[in-house]
Amino acid sequence: PGPASALPPEETEPLAEKEGQSILAQIQGKYAYFRPTIQVELEHEDPKTTREIFIRGWRLEEKMLGVLAKCLPALANLQAIRLWKVGLTDLTLLSLISILPTCPNLKVLSLEGNPLPERSFYKLIGEECVLAHVSLRNNDIDDEAAALIGQALSSLRSSNKTLVSINLSYNHITDVGAASLANVSPVRWGRAFEGLP
Repeated sequence: PGPASALPPEETEPLAEKEGQSILAQIQGKYAYFRPTIQVELEHEDPKTTREIFIRGWRLEEKMLGVLAKCLPALANLQAIRLWKVGLTDLTLLSLISILPTCPNLKVLSLEGNPLPERSFYKLIGEECVLAHVSLRNNDIDDEAAALIGQALSSLRSSNKTLVSINLSYNHITDVGAASLANVSPVRWGRAFEGLP
């Protein structure tokens, strides 16, 4: 017989209920990070001074990209877009790519946890791309996709002038894919690849 048995039965139920609510709150707190969210970093309190947008776990479909196409160009201070596990497809990636040139100060694009079956990430690296840093971590990029990225970087036609780094960590790139990327002429693209074997 412990302290709970000393209490009348009607008083033990609220105690157990409070304990259950406390445990539930702890569990919810642990997994709050994985809830779909849209976060913005502002320079000042004015929403037009948005510097960074982070969308996590929120499926980006064509309709949502249409809304972003109308909103993002108005954000003159926008420097970074980070999309984590947003369910990008090869088609929605093309829509996103068409929005990027309308954001003149955008320098960072992070597309993490968005594997594409058609390996279309190389399309981000055209000459019209104004990005300085691209993160493609955890996208199931394999040797074939790495070869496509390497070809896009070494092509005279699509030679990118602004890209400084590409993060390819936590993908499935072997020495074969790394060799494809290493074949990019240092004269054409003497910048950094991160996360290669």
